[in-house]
Amino acid sequence: MNKLPVAVYGVSGNIPHSGFVVILKEENGDKLLPIFIGAAEANNIHLLLQGTKYMRPLTYDLFHNLLEMANANIEEVVVTNLKDNTFYAEISLVTADGYKHEVDARPSDAIALAIKNKCPIFVNQSIMDEAGYYGKQQMGTDKTTDDLELRIKNLSLRLEDAIQNENYEDAARIRDMILQIELKENADR
Repeated sequence: MNKLPVAVYGVSGNIPHSGFVVILKEENGDKLLPIFIGAAEANNIHLLLQGTKYMRPLTYDLFHNLLEMANANIEEVVVTNLKDNTFYAEISLVTADGYKHEVDARPSDAIALAIKNKCPIFVNQSIMDEAGYYGKQQMGTDKTTDDLELRIKNLSLRLEDAIQNENYEDAARIRDMILQIELKENADR
């Protein structure tokens, strides 16, 4: 698996009818990867990025403290797969005795733990190729226009698939992603 190093570019909230998005950005490029997450997870990631401290530990503080007490470390977090419009992630955990474990996780939880534990985040290259897009700073170049058209085409295929499988929640989310891209593209012209 070819992994790309990424950073958390930001958390966007309340996209019409879609909820919240954490946006990952290639460290060595301009491609962005939006991942839809829940409101609580978006809030937690935002708080972690801001360095906000609470009097009592939040969930990610608790996990961080448990890992520390167990003498275990998070080595890295990887967004590993995209299947049926759902992203998957793994947390690479190294125990005190040197054993490495891969733990299945939601990307939102894995990203929050990576921020809290100051460890690197990666995305599988094939996922970035499939679901990533170039940010606003790239608009206007032929490559970006082609990439946007390809992204819309890919999302349209995923939309058809979601409708065929009667997965209407995902269909609505994908439809809104398409509309958002098209609105952004038209606004930038």
